[in-house]
Amino acid sequence: MNNLTIAGNIATDIFYAERDINGVMTPVANFNVAANRGIGENKKTDFFHVTLWRKAAEIMRQYGAKGRSIIVNGAVTLESYTTTDKETNQAVTRHTLGIPRVESFEFASGQRSGEKVQNEAPDECPFPEAPEA
Repeated sequence: MNNLTIAGNIATDIFYAERDINGVMTPVANFNVAANRGIGENKKTDFFHVTLWRKAAEIMRQYGAKGRSIIVNGAVTLESYTTTDKETNQAVTRHTLGIPRVESFEFASGQRSGEKVQNEAPDECPFPEAPEA
């Protein structure tokens, strides 16, 4: 079973759009979650790309904000892509750990905290492109 629960903070602005999925305009929200691991000098931060669909995307658009605490549960994927390093101008392969099929999420603080929101991903769930930061 491929299932991951992460607790962290929303690390980017929420990118919200409506995508044409089989002729139906479907709300989608993309953002990154930063989660810390380790302690002291060994503390590291991991970033996870998260995608929400339909009502969950609309709730995130309304209540989500950079820095807000969140708990996300869903299937995890590893995406690879090639980009050009800005300093060396050489091709570099990067890997992104993402949760494109979120089952549920809840805000860990503030308005609507503790309320679990179920996500309804479309049957054909493309991994939407997020804008470059």
